[in-house]
Amino acid sequence: MFYPIAISMGDDEQAWGVEVPDVPGCFSAGEDLEDAIAMVQQAIEGHFEMLAVDGAPFPSASSVALHAANPKYAGCTWALVEIADDVGSRSALPPSPVRSYLLRMDPTTRIKKP
Repeated sequence: MFYPIAISMGDDEQAWGVEVPDVPGCFSAGEDLEDAIAMVQQAIEGHFEMLAVDGAPFPSASSVALHAANPKYAGCTWALVEIADDVGSRSALPPSPVRSYLLRMDPTTRIKKP
């Protein structure tokens, strides 16, 4: 699935900011455009892992046009980030900082399958 991301350009003093409008509370930043996109992909996957742990559904992806019309995102550059449809529902998730943290907190943590 492809999720639109709103990118705010950085400069010598500020990082590049990225927000995922379809995933409330999911945002990231990076030193340059490539880093910002890589970091937001990890943020989305980590967010989805947490939703899977809670047994919550993943948000649907909307079109860029829907979000680009929102004044909140005026001046943003848009891109799409591909997230595997099965992230968070895999029987053996790849290591991630979120998963590692959960397992350190509670080694009995299991991912609920939807």
